[in-house]
Amino acid sequence: MNLSRLNWDSDFFGLNIGKLVLSDEDDFLMSDISGLVDYDLVYIFANHGRNMPVIGANLVDCKVICKKSISCNVEANSNVVAFSESKPSPDLYELALQSGEYSRFRLDNKLPAGSYEKLYRRWIEQSVCKVMADEVLCYYYNGKIAGMVTVAVKDNVGSIGLVAVDSSCRGLGIGSALLESVDSYLFGKGVRVVEVATQLDNAKACSWYEKNGYVVDTMTDIYHWWRK
Repeated sequence: MNLSRLNWDSDFFGLNIGKLVLSDEDDFLMSDISGLVDYDLVYIFANHGRNMPVIGANLVDCKVICKKSISCNVEANSNVVAFSESKPSPDLYELALQSGEYSRFRLDNKLPAGSYEKLYRRWIEQSVCKVMADEVLCYYYNGKIAGMVTVAVKDNVGSIGLVAVDSSCRGLGIGSALLESVDSYLFGKGVRVVEVATQLDNAKACSWYEKNGYVVDTMTDIYHWWRK
């Protein structure tokens, strides 16, 4: 059993938050919550499908990591441009919030009011200023940013963070154009693997990634345990 305090989360949400990672070999008894009671909230990560032995823990997400090999260069869509401003535009803020529709931070109503909005606004701000992303690619349509994706590279693997198409512009191929632009961006940097996280409950996203050549790599169940 690996239980640790998450300092950033604790400071950001104003709560004492811990993280518990369970392996299939862990024998963590339902009655053994002595280590958890020091926290207001504990995120519990377990391999998908195992029985959750922690009493009072609620399943809030099944995190799906999808991966894709980039085998050839794809020409980036001419409507996709890297965002160059130092602060997000109103369009980007709105898209960041839309990207988290299935986020556990939106679905868990025990979190302080406004937590999800605060978190995703910070995420796009940190992406634009190149802290949480290397680039923010935007699809412009009718004079506005209709879609965006953030991408970073670590250990020669590309990672998509936020991705969203405005609700009024879906079904126009904008999302696939953004993914193709990610491939083009990464290929130009010599990166040949890209990954993205989504939620199992987000069936449309899972199907969309599969359509665009991604395959499921890992699945992790995430629970929230709250001290009563």
